[in-house]
Amino acid sequence: MNRNHYAVALLSALVVVGGTSAHALTATPSPTPTPTYVSELPEITFQPSQAFSVARNPEFMDVADFNRDGLPDIVISSPTSKKVSILLSDGLGSFSTGVSAGPVGKYLRSVAAGDIDGDGIVDVAVIDNLGDDVFIFLGNGDGSLKPPTALATKRMPWGIAIGQLDGQPGNDLAVTNQLDNTASIFFNRNTGHTSFAGPSNFPVSTKPGQLISGDFNDDGFTDLVALNTGNLGSNDVTELIGNGSGGFQSKGNFLVKEGARQMTVGDFNGDGFPDIAIVNGIASTHQVFTSAFTVLLSDGLGFFSQAVTIDVDCAVVLTVDVCMPKAIAAGDFDRDGNVDIAVGVSLANAVFIYAGNGDGTADFVGQPVPLAAVPNFMVAADFDDDGRLDLAVSESATGYTPANVQLLQNTSPFPPTPTLAPFVTPSGTVRPPVTPSKNQGQICSDDDECFTGFCEQERCCDRACNGQSERCDVDPNPGTCVTVPTPMPSPTPKPTGGGGAFVSRSGGCSADNGNGTPLGATAVLLVPGALWLGRRRILVRALAPARRRLR
Repeated sequence: MNRNHYAVALLSALVVVGGTSAHALTATPSPTPTPTYVSELPEITFQPSQAFSVARNPEFMDVADFNRDGLPDIVISSPTSKKVSILLSDGLGSFSTGVSAGPVGKYLRSVAAGDIDGDGIVDVAVIDNLGDDVFIFLGNGDGSLKPPTALATKRMPWGIAIGQLDGQPGNDLAVTNQLDNTASIFFNRNTGHTSFAGPSNFPVSTKPGQLISGDFNDDGFTDLVALNTGNLGSNDVTELIGNGSGGFQSKGNFLVKEGARQMTVGDFNGDGFPDIAIVNGIASTHQVFTSAFTVLLSDGLGFFSQAVTIDVDCAVVLTVDVCMPKAIAAGDFDRDGNVDIAVGVSLANAVFIYAGNGDGTADFVGQPVPLAAVPNFMVAADFDDDGRLDLAVSESATGYTPANVQLLQNTSPFPPTPTLAPFVTPSGTVRPPVTPSKNQGQICSDDDECFTGFCEQERCCDRACNGQSERCDVDPNPGTCVTVPTPMPSPTPKPTGGGGAFVSRSGGCSADNGNGTPLGATAVLLVPGALWLGRRRILVRALAPARRRLR
């Protein structure tokens, strides 16, 4: 793809404050030679589609299946209107309004979706920032919600995540508290109701906001990352490593640029470990501006040991020098195996698309996608069921535009069929090119048969799997190298739960086994980058091409 390189990528060692020094990334040996593909990568294009009216000034969003039809729906919290709205997808790129609950509380913030009471139906938890509460709405399974119950928090809660954090049945809640500089864990008592023990409080840095989760040290347990915005001159993230039994240990605070707004998760350098991207936008009193996003690269040991800063250069394509990036989402938008990044820019009322290079860097491509108003938050999912990840953007109401959620449909062309170059065998003989005929997930006998170029365990796979620790999955992720799970010491049987839900921001998710039977609570994924893609209704993680288990 002929990309215009508008972005400036700065690769540097990441400074760790208040923690152990970061480990350097270790180079891995080159794999066995495989067929070389010769193909032109497509551009990434999005087309503004319909705008869907919700409660005034929508901001935070999450994605899940609220009416159990196998389609990705959206839940939105509106701070000033104090309402929670649900948009129900029809799978064709349109939504109907399922519910608008509220008003509740004083000033709503982050929202998360997941099965809280263990009945297999997706529920909603939303932060009341000024009321020091979490409101829990139990789902009815048809897109509607029961009246809320309140759970008291510490002072000025902001971010929230749902998932199994103590190794016991039932999904727990994690909350950041801005005035106390803590993250609180509320442990589910698994009574079938909204009953929690705790909280247990863990210190983070100054003024924590958004909270995300994932397995950042590859030990099979859920970890937490809090975005802190209270330090002048620079912001940071605090990483809390979970031990699987409800305890968390800080790995330190990792510096990012000033004006940190939001973050998302994806495997941006293709090493199989979840990384983080943070969008930064600020105009200070000293006329110092920040328009950039930072990618923190994980080493898989619990440290973010490298940082890549990519400037959002508004003057190249717009008439303004500073355009205040505010929202961010990640996904493989052009289906080339590399995770791309979408950045919502407030002063430009547009979304900028950056194509990932697979090494942690990204290049601006195409033209900004116009919006009707200021973008507040973004989520990525296949809302029109065409196999491509779309974007949904919450927009602020203005004097000229209503409060909407704007759908941006992915119109990027599908990757062309690759052409194989001649393959040199270990004996030195040259085999003529073979045209592949098998798609990812289909049964195969040789690498040449697969469009992906990898035949693993007699199945076309996305890459070469490690035979000792990985397998080419059959279900629910056909043709994807997945880690063979290590049995966890848990003599207590797990109750069923799920509801076929997934999340692309700070929330939990559940899944079923493909025939409508919900999986247990241990199937909950806490991955903001987890994305629903295609007609097979499978969870496709944003950690491409080398995907690891995220929790």
